[in-house]
Amino acid sequence: MTEARSPEQIFIILLETAALSEYELDIYCRENGLYTEQISMWKQNCLAANQPQHRQLADIQKAARSEKARIRQLEKEPRRKDKALAEAAALLVLQGKLTALWDDGEDE
Repeated sequence: MTEARSPEQIFIILLETAALSEYELDIYCRENGLYTEQISMWKQNCLAANQPQHRQLADIQKAARSEKARIRQLEKEPRRKDKALAEAAALLVLQGKLTALWDDGEDE
């Protein structure tokens, strides 16, 4: 039975064995009292440990893009309403001037 290893020791072992061929890995394992399955499992665990953070970051970025699009849409709405209001005000002013011109024309 092998002794329990600290995360630091496991990390060092993974670094030392990362570039080894299968034959060299077998020799390393025999010299250090390890099994190749242990190293494979440690490597899988190490890779899997970083996946949730990556996925979580991607989800956060997606939500941020969605919120930015929503903000842009909400900012467009008041601008559109302001333009419509300005157009309506301009039409009312023109209507008032037209009415004033007609009234002046009838007085003469």
